[in-house]
Amino acid sequence: PDPSSSVPASLMPTEVLPTPTPPSTLTPAPPTPTPLPTWPERWEPSGGPYGGFIETIVVSPADPDTLYAAGLGGAVYSSRDGGETWAPGKRLVAPNCSFTSLIADATNRDTLYAANSCAGILESSDAGSSWSSPSGGIEGAAQILVQSPHAPGLLLATDHAGRVYRSRDGAVSWESISDGLPGEPIGGLAASGPDLFWATTSNGHNGTLYRFNAGFWSAVPFGQPPGTETTSILVDPADPATLFIGLASTQNATLNPDSAYLFRSTDTGLHWVPVPSMLSPASTDSQETRPHNASYVLGKSQLSGLLYVATSDGLLESPDEGDNWNRIGLPDGIFAARDLRKIANDPLNNNVLYAPVRGTGISKSDDGGQTWRPINRGLNSLTIALFSTHPSDPANLYAAPAEG
Repeated sequence: PDPSSSVPASLMPTEVLPTPTPPSTLTPAPPTPTPLPTWPERWEPSGGPYGGFIETIVVSPADPDTLYAAGLGGAVYSSRDGGETWAPGKRLVAPNCSFTSLIADATNRDTLYAANSCAGILESSDAGSSWSSPSGGIEGAAQILVQSPHAPGLLLATDHAGRVYRSRDGAVSWESISDGLPGEPIGGLAASGPDLFWATTSNGHNGTLYRFNAGFWSAVPFGQPPGTETTSILVDPADPATLFIGLASTQNATLNPDSAYLFRSTDTGLHWVPVPSMLSPASTDSQETRPHNASYVLGKSQLSGLLYVATSDGLLESPDEGDNWNRIGLPDGIFAARDLRKIANDPLNNNVLYAPVRGTGISKSDDGGQTWRPINRGLNSLTIALFSTHPSDPANLYAAPAEG
């Protein structure tokens, strides 16, 4: 039998239907519009880190774990752990003033010399925390600063007007030694001895090599191909009689395979020979070769004897003064080796290389340049071009331009 048949109807559960809600006759109020932010009419510095480009880097000969790097941004960065972390020094010039050259003292890791595009030649004895302008120094713009590895206390510097200055007393005083120069921008500067110097000029069409001897500069014929100009000069740190000159095409064209963009002398510039063997395979899958149309001599390791040259077709190293070449890797952020202007080598470990990469900071290689990694912890002087609003106050904007 059906159990429900014995239950009284009054006790049976009934379905309760919801009472329908009558439609509203009111029109909902429109949402309150969000007021447009009032954009700032002026910008103020935040007191935060300063930006810029890294242009130059140097390893201290007195302590390979101590590095210095600088460029735009107004300050010099230092590292005490092989570049793994960085700390900014005191900002002493405007952020649009560039540090173009750095020299670390050979015996004191805290002594540093710098060339600045606004402040001239500067010296620091406390790793860049404070700076002084040597009396009798170069006033205004300074471009290149080099130290002779064969004459202690001898420094050479250039300005943007194509003049060369010499200091015999560790940057305490300077004298102009520009007689014979054409007044063109100088791209390379080197010393073979206390009174024998070299400079390469750049004028956009036929900049060439000059030698300073007996108080006067004179042009040096070395077989320069037509349509080229000099880019760089290197004196072998282990043998001052050996020199290398880099060249670049001024015609924005690749010349024939017989042209050379690197020249070498082994007798202090009396005779020069081209180094055309820098031609390398166009790709790993082809034996076709293509000529370079630019070479920049970056440096030579005194420990290993490896010569580093950036070309229009790759970054190369040579173990035998340029007779043979090996292609090595490029740091991330560099798409053409010709954009690489500086390599710093650990004086105690030829596998450790450092390179400033314009736009992404500094890269380090622990395997002789085969692979690279960025080392930018604490380094704020990169290519910064950021723009943002405050998350809760859109009237506040923040911008970090590349110039600082």
